[in-house]
Amino acid sequence: MYNQIGNSSYAAWRKEAGPGAFAFGMWLRVGFIGASAVAVGLIQLFGGEVKSLPALALTASGLALAFFSWHRARKSLDAMDDGVAPVNVGRALQGRVVAG
Repeated sequence: MYNQIGNSSYAAWRKEAGPGAFAFGMWLRVGFIGASAVAVGLIQLFGGEVKSLPALALTASGLALAFFSWHRARKSLDAMDDGVAPVNVGRALQGRVVAG
């Protein structure tokens, strides 16, 4: 019975929020992957088992991924709050390339 109540309220929220909720959740998951890469890179860096260059590269790339994805998640959340549908960036860029 609890699952039916939880699913129906989530389904109603999902229908109301639209694709922005999905985009927000996916960007947060990608941000978590980036933060995990930072943690693994720091452990390898201070553990001394791996050379410092690969560990530093893993840490830097994980940090960049985390910052970028959390920024995008925040933008999609702000777009949901404003009631603006998220823009399909791939098609917009494709249109610029064809038109330009």
